[in-house]
Amino acid sequence: MKFSEGICLLSMAPMRADASERSEMVSQLLFGDSFSVLEKKDAWLHIRTHVDDYAGWVSANMVTADIPKCSRQKVVSTPLLACRIFPDNITLHLPGGSILPEPVFEHGGKTYLPENIPDENGQDTVSLAEQYLGAPYLWGGKTMFGIDCSGLVQVVCRMAGVWLPRDADRQEKCGKPTSFEDASRGDIAFFADRHGNVTHTGLLRGDGTILHASGCVRKDRCDRKGIFNTTEKRYTHHLYSIKRL
Repeated sequence: MKFSEGICLLSMAPMRADASERSEMVSQLLFGDSFSVLEKKDAWLHIRTHVDDYAGWVSANMVTADIPKCSRQKVVSTPLLACRIFPDNITLHLPGGSILPEPVFEHGGKTYLPENIPDENGQDTVSLAEQYLGAPYLWGGKTMFGIDCSGLVQVVCRMAGVWLPRDADRQEKCGKPTSFEDASRGDIAFFADRHGNVTHTGLLRGDGTILHASGCVRKDRCDRKGIFNTTEKRYTHHLYSIKRL
């Protein structure tokens, strides 16, 4: 733990509210996410991510120092991408939104060789988000094995080349406001509690429905009032604003 900066080269590493495995997971580092170290406590690092300025605690044994130089950075634009690691001859499955410093790169005496990197050209955020349909909801999650509402929006926007903050209330401050009547496919809708605090977000599909993570990643109806859950037959979230990036 003698480094001031580091990177995650595992599929995923949980970020926690405090320096304990029992502490709440607030987010996740994805493969290729780099960070600065704010504080050290036993076997834990208090970090701030470079990509979205998010702070949390991560176990030091899940990250490494010596950030690879990036000249042709690429973002994984499928929910999972197989990456062969040599000479270990093992396969690491990288979650969507992971950052590859190079299409093929070396680090720590190992060679990382991703297989069949998809071309993200022409993919919009809605098409990317549809790949996550059915993924379970997980507070702080950012992968197909568990994801929250702002994690879904952040990851698919990252896949499309747009870098957003981690949480819904900060995401809401981005982009250009638009009305429900003028909203189109790919616009981001935000929803607030009765106190006016933004607590939920999702991607409008342009056909009167929305993709969002609530219980799981799902498609529901959305109108001027908010999200109508087609399973529960009731409004579950109340519309606050719509932003276009």
